[in-house]
Amino acid sequence: MQLNPPDLWPPVGLSEKEHEATKYLNAVTFSLRYFVEGFAAALELYRFSRSRPTNVRRDLPWKWQWFALHAGVWEVWNAHEYLKLVPRKIGDCATVSRHLDQATRDRALDLFKQYFPHLKSIRDAIGHAGIVQLTHDMILADGGLAAPQLKDGDRYEVVNNGRRFHFDMTDETLGRLTEVVTTYWAAFVPVEKEFDRLGRSD
Repeated sequence: MQLNPPDLWPPVGLSEKEHEATKYLNAVTFSLRYFVEGFAAALELYRFSRSRPTNVRRDLPWKWQWFALHAGVWEVWNAHEYLKLVPRKIGDCATVSRHLDQATRDRALDLFKQYFPHLKSIRDAIGHAGIVQLTHDMILADGGLAAPQLKDGDRYEVVNNGRRFHFDMTDETLGRLTEVVTTYWAAFVPVEKEFDRLGRSD
């Protein structure tokens, strides 16, 4: 997997405030790659655990499977949280704001909503699983009880507030997360080019 985040190290000539804010943006946008790589690692562990390896204790693969699923959801969630950090500093970075491709950035955010529309409900169901399992949240609208399940096709199903939500632990999900991140990075390509033209600071 080739991940090429933009180089947003600040150029010469910026004010101290803009210089520091731009360094922050550089760190945040670069760090998005770690969440894609983290999901890819979780997916590998998940697949290994599902393969029923014979060279480990029998109960371990089952536990690894759930660890991997939960880690996969959290990696996607953390990517989303980092996407939300960037706008907080854009106002302090006039040069970035002037050259940022806003339409491409908005498209990346729209893709995230399209691909992961119920991620918060899934994350909450995982993050509060110990409590949720003792409450009415495990009771569905039809009165039935439910617990987290793994369905055919590597679909992880959770229940939150009486509703079912699912998350697919698949290459398709990895591809979608990668698409969101690389589209987001593409919005900063004009900024990177302008920084190259201005010359980078030390």
